[in-house]
Amino acid sequence: MIAGVTRQIMRDFTVDPTRVYIAGLSAGGAAAAIMGTAYPDLYAAIGVHSGLACGTAKDVASAFAAIAAGRLNKARPKTSVPYHRVSRRPRQNR
Repeated sequence: MIAGVTRQIMRDFTVDPTRVYIAGLSAGGAAAAIMGTAYPDLYAAIGVHSGLACGTAKDVASAFAAIAAGRLNKARPKTSVPYHRVSRRPRQNR
């Protein structure tokens, strides 16, 4: 569905196909990684914020382990921009 909407926008408007990107936050970041992997001919680059690259984890436990270990970009099919900040410092009360 998302790829279809992207193609329709590209068809209906003047769009440079080398500048079509997909990005997402958290679960949307994981979805962007999946879309970039599934449709490499459609998206020039992907942006993933606080989500894992496609194939990095198989369940919640392995996702948390990958984040903690810094294994965030196992599958990078093309230009990707991962944004992650993992901090173990507790927040200070103000």
